[in-house]
Amino acid sequence: MLISQLVAFFRTAIIASLFGASSIVDAYNLGLSIPILLSGVIGGWLQAGFVGRYMERNREPNSSNAATFRTAMGLVLIAITFTLSLGMVLTSHSISQFLAPTAHEQAHIQTVAAIKIIGWSLVPTVLSDYITLLLACHGKFIAASAAPVVNAIVAAAGLLIWPTHTLDSLLWTLVAGLTVQLVILIITLTRIGLPFSLSGSHLKADIVATLKVAFPLLPAVVFSNGTQTTIQVFCSRLGEGAVAIYGYASKLHGALTQIIVVGISTVLLPHLAGMLAEGRREEIRLLMGQISRASLLVSLFVVIGVMLLGENTISVLLGRGRFDQRLTLEVSHSWLLLSLSIFPFALSTFFAKLFQAMQRPILLSTSSFLSFIITSFTCWIGLEQYGLSAVMLAPFSAQTAVLCFFTWKYREQFDEKRLLRDWIKTIGFAVLIFSPAIAVDTLGLKDFSPINAKTLFFSRALIFVAISLFIAKLFNITRWIREGNTP
Repeated sequence: MLISQLVAFFRTAIIASLFGASSIVDAYNLGLSIPILLSGVIGGWLQAGFVGRYMERNREPNSSNAATFRTAMGLVLIAITFTLSLGMVLTSHSISQFLAPTAHEQAHIQTVAAIKIIGWSLVPTVLSDYITLLLACHGKFIAASAAPVVNAIVAAAGLLIWPTHTLDSLLWTLVAGLTVQLVILIITLTRIGLPFSLSGSHLKADIVATLKVAFPLLPAVVFSNGTQTTIQVFCSRLGEGAVAIYGYASKLHGALTQIIVVGISTVLLPHLAGMLAEGRREEIRLLMGQISRASLLVSLFVVIGVMLLGENTISVLLGRGRFDQRLTLEVSHSWLLLSLSIFPFALSTFFAKLFQAMQRPILLSTSSFLSFIITSFTCWIGLEQYGLSAVMLAPFSAQTAVLCFFTWKYREQFDEKRLLRDWIKTIGFAVLIFSPAIAVDTLGLKDFSPINAKTLFFSRALIFVAISLFIAKLFNITRWIREGNTP
């Protein structure tokens, strides 16, 4: 996953160099928003409703039931995605008006053109996700993770060699990468010898059970995936380039949240489910305390790093071609505002895994609805007066509200009263740890101009990390994270 993200970011750097924050990038990002929303919803359905039921069938002595189930689900997904893609193409003008209601005519023409091509990306995206789940269920993790890397390479290389720099080059290279990924996964699926048929029993019961299991979680998936689309809609009202700026900033922000959140949350759910099944509630309380202290400290480290090094980082990664200094400053500012949401988002995600393990889907749906409403309200209230800054702060306000909601429910379930006190102490330790690094960077390195941007960036980053780690070690901060006792 990390390799594919790195290669995909290389494509982002190419887009930044070739197109900057032009209306072409706006149209491209807006065109992607609905397919991303729909693929997220369908993916959430598959993960919640399909995997568990399929694993049950796969463990049965009669393998025909598992073969029938996976075949039927594949056909259902083909029908659903083809219908949705055709619907997006036929209603592309209405979708464009919804996504960018105040855009000028040329912007609408570009967005419509993007939707008519990108709309079909839903088919290979969802089918690739489905086959990846199948491969993972059968232990083929390496094969499942290799295909996205090839996708990213094809999409990036195609953009480099495309003879003209137009919207078509962005769209068709994206579709080409997704298609290659699907082909590789189909070949891999064929080679491992999984049969497909419709001859088994329980077909209708399996499909219905999949829907019943996933249905309570679907509102949460819809609202959580719809939040990003909402932000893009409000960005489109700020004129040309705003959607592109948010796109660049959100990719940088997303890369950090993936590193902090995804790796832990993936293994956290089964671990918590096992602890709940064994009645180890006190251990859960201690574990969540450790996670909350570590999340806050790491999040503050990231926010301070973005504050100090964000502009320099963007200049090194994206600052070439049409991505000029003005755009660097705007993306850096947006990235910093988005990074404020890292802690509430991370801890809310971990709480969500706990409540998912406790089988509390209503709480998850309520939290997603709360996030969606507050995101929309923040954007709507602040857009006219504060512009893009208000939109970039919407995730922070939404995730903070969700964290407050989850904390309230967590304290009810586990009688936990130390969280707020722990957070205050952690912030105090963060001040002691990071203040010297901030002072050294601000006073001694930030404006040191005789060296080039890359050398300056790596020097500043290395010194910031080294000083922070040294002082953290000096204060034995790992003991505080592990035990909650003053180091």
